[in-house]
Amino acid sequence: MKALDNKIVYISRNRAQSANEINLLEKNGARVIAFPSIKIKPIKDTTLIDDAIINIDQFDYIIFTSANAVKYFCRRITNLSNSLPASLQVVAVGQKTMEECEQN
Repeated sequence: MKALDNKIVYISRNRAQSANEINLLEKNGARVIAFPSIKIKPIKDTTLIDDAIINIDQFDYIIFTSANAVKYFCRRITNLSNSLPASLQVVAVGQKTMEECEQN
């Protein structure tokens, strides 16, 4: 008998973003239901983020609270042909967010 036999685990992220966790849970006997509780999509009006990116050299820190935020931010900064100043401190909340920062 496995540790999680007869247990149902609900994951509130999509299956693609939780593949490792789901595999681990299933290997330990859990029945996993992946059902995202929020929908992640790009914003339509990018004026505020674009202004911040254009003036990013005026910031000391940028704090990311999700891997999705990193992905969307990096797309915008690339679209604007801008880059992060060397003096900017990047802060990531959580392991997956940090990993996404390191990849981008």
